[in-house]
Amino acid sequence: MSPHGHGSAPHSCHGGDASDSTRCSSRSEAFRNGRLDLGEIFARIRAVGLPPEGIHLNFVIQKFQEQLILLALQAENWNITGAARRLRLPHSTLKGHMVKLGIKVPPEKVWIRGRPPG
Repeated sequence: MSPHGHGSAPHSCHGGDASDSTRCSSRSEAFRNGRLDLGEIFARIRAVGLPPEGIHLNFVIQKFQEQLILLALQAENWNITGAARRLRLPHSTLKGHMVKLGIKVPPEKVWIRGRPPG
């Protein structure tokens, strides 16, 4: 489903769902000095503008949140406590978002009693 809520849209910087944005921007443009540059992200959104038919804001926010959570989990080797720390969220809040979004730790990445897999 596209951010407009009407099935799938073409894969481009100006359409498609929020996960397609990774194809359209380089990490160095969105991250400056190791920090997320929201100004760059918002500048890109302003440049594209909103379509005349509008968007489903909650869908776009959910996709943005999902991508940030996945980035934090991957950066922490799927350790939820570490990912929560990176996102500045309580552990239980991150777990709640993961349940709501259907994000599950891959079985081979499950930490047992505070120890990493393997």
